[in-house]
Parts: sequence; structure tokens; C-alpha cells
Amino acid sequence: NASSWLTSRMRNSASGLLITPTTSRTTTTHSKTSLKSFDAVVVGYEEKVGLVGFGVELNSKSGKTLGELLRLSGMQGKEGETRMFYALSGIDEFPRVCVVGLGDTSQLDHQRRASFDHVRSAVAAGIRECKKNSALAIAVDRMEEDAPLSVVTEGGELGLYVYDNLKSVPTNEKETPKEKVAFSPLPHLLSSPHQVALAIRGSHNGFAQNCARFMMDVPGNLFNPAEFVIHINHLFAGMGNMRVAVRDRSWMEKQQMGALLSVAQGSASDPFLAELHYDGGNNEESPLILVGKGITFDSGGLNIKLGKNM
Repeated sequence: NASSWLTSRMRNSASGLLITPTTSRTTTTHSKTSLKSFDAVVVGYEEKVGLVGFGVELNSKSGKTLGELLRLSGMQGKEGETRMFYALSGIDEFPRVCVVGLGDTSQLDHQRRASFDHVRSAVAAGIRECKKNSALAIAVDRMEEDAPLSVVTEGGELGLYVYDNLKSVPTNEKETPKEKVAFSPLPHLLSSPHQVALAIRGSHNGFAQNCARFMMDVPGNLFNPAEFVIHINHLFAGMGNMRVAVRDRSWMEKQQMGALLSVAQGSASDPFLAELHYDGGNNEESPLILVGKGITFDSGGLNIKLGKNM
């Protein structure tokens, strides 16, 4: 059905972390990836400072060629600004080097500085630039020494997201599907199980946001309430400690949910409510309840006037 197709497209397009986790109650392991496995690297460039983090090492390996090319290209380090360089002498492990601006970090407000939102945004911009230039396996620097890897991988997932499900696919691509783009923090950053756990958590955070973006982007005629709850079931199928309960119109009537039912009268689609139950907490803990409103179509108030009469 439509929802299983949508869900499969969501899963195939959203999560691209190269780390392969194997989790139990006490351990987390990962597969280490050598630098030769990558075809691109993303490093940071701070306004008024220059290359930072791993970028400094790459500049040294290139005999300062990277820095000179950045100067000649007019790189200023504005937030989200990118430059891509190919086959730099001395940087044999990375055929592509993507440099992305972090902005003037001295001017960041406390909230953005503390959350490392500038790093998250820079990683996303770098991933998008690498994708545009045909990179398939991307290594990412943390750019700031104290930036947690969860920020890096969250930004990576956000950068991978694109909604193109309704675009026609060229005949040659139907015969040879596009290879999936993947990324990872630089291997030396994954130096301990704790760092690996942070990287995986950030990937989960980014994937969750991409799930929300995906559901927002799907047109309302493809994603009515019935399709929504089927999609939720598919999305959480097989996840430990998770249960999905779907409530229909008759259940809502018994619960006297008049407000929801009255709004639903304006639609040809039946209303549904999805409950997600997480049973992984401790028995002595009080339950935590989150309520969200999922609107699959909202006209914002139908406009029956012509524009010239508004």
C-alpha cells in the first residue's frame, strides 16, 4: 500500500551513518572505517580565524596549498559557505575536500554557542555539498574541539535529507538505482564506546527529525489519517519496548472526544489517533506523557475570495 512504500522510501533515504552499532545492556561496539574507505571529507573554516580542527592538518599535508586555494577562492568562512577541492597533492586519502564556513563564532549568542548549532548547520551544509559533487562515503570532522559527536552526526543526517519521492526517475536510474550516500565522523574521533554511543544518539536524533520532515512534506492526498497510522506502525515495527495502539472513530465517540470529532466532520477521511507506548522505563518511575497534534491536511481556512478582492 501507499504507506509501506512511503515508509520504505523514508528508511532508505534518511539514515546514512556508517557506524554499525551492536548494542546490549552493557556494551556498544562499532565497525572501524579506514580513511581510504572515504571519498570526501568535510572540515570547518571559522570566519576571521581560518581552517580549524582536522582542516589544519590537511592544510599542512597539502603543503599549505589548501589554505592558498581558499584564499584565492575568496573564502570568508560565512556560516554555510562552502568550497570543494579535488585531488589535492599530499591528501591522497580524500579525493574531495569540502571546506564549510562556521561563521564568526565570537559573535554567537550563548544559546547557539552552548548547543553547537553552528557546527550542526555546517556539517549539514558540507554533506549537501558533497552529495552534489557525487561523494558516496563522507568523513566529517567535529570542527570544534569540544563539540560532541552527537551534534556532528545529527547534522549529517539533516544534510542527507531530501524529499524527491514524487519526482519522475530517469529510465537509466530505474535500471541502475542510485547508490546510497553515507557518512561518519573521522575514525580517530570514535576512540571509545562512549564516543560511539554519542555518534549513534546524534544519528537517531537526526533521523527522528527527518521522519517529521518527511511526514510534513508528503502531500495531503497521499497521507490521510489512515495512511498516517499505517506509516507509524511500519516505522516502529520491531523496535524493542515500543507498542503502537491505533484508535478509530468509534473509540473516540466512546471517549467523548467531541472537539476532534467535530473537526473531522469536515473531511472525507475518517479520523484516527495513534498512541506510542514506550515500556523501557523503570517500574518505580512515574510515567511521562507527551501529546502531539498530527494534522494530515489543513487548509488554514478556505479562501472563497479572489485575490483582487482581498
